[in-house]
Amino acid sequence: MPTISSEVLTLAFLIQALIIAMFCRTLYQTILLVREPSRTIGPGFVWLLLIPFFEKFWSFRVITSISSSLNKEFTDRNFEIEDRPGYLYGMMYAVLSLFSTIIVMIDPSLILVAGVLNLTGLVFFVLYWTKINWYKKVLEDDHAETNSQ
Repeated sequence: MPTISSEVLTLAFLIQALIIAMFCRTLYQTILLVREPSRTIGPGFVWLLLIPFFEKFWSFRVITSISSSLNKEFTDRNFEIEDRPGYLYGMMYAVLSLFSTIIVMIDPSLILVAGVLNLTGLVFFVLYWTKINWYKKVLEDDHAETNSQ
């Protein structure tokens, strides 16, 4: 079986860390746009998602809290919004990520199953990120409109 060089693994890790950092930045900026009384998580706590393995569990808290915060904020602003903004996509990504990790830890021979779960989770990760970014833009536009009046 061919081996992967340490340089390739390091590069892959750095690229993944950069993507997660950009994702955290979006979450951070979104929470900053939510008024403090509506926040159920502090903006800085999203950066804990950068901690490998811990993020597998912390993501559930972040997803739930961001969804709750956005729901409260949009309700306060009298926006029509889904009950749990971004929650479904976020939870699908978090669950699939956690399951793929557990499967490989239990039985490394199931790496292909874990790979399929990871790829599916990646789709939900992108959908979640896109959805949260859309909510961020809605909040930014509302903030700009409020300030221009």
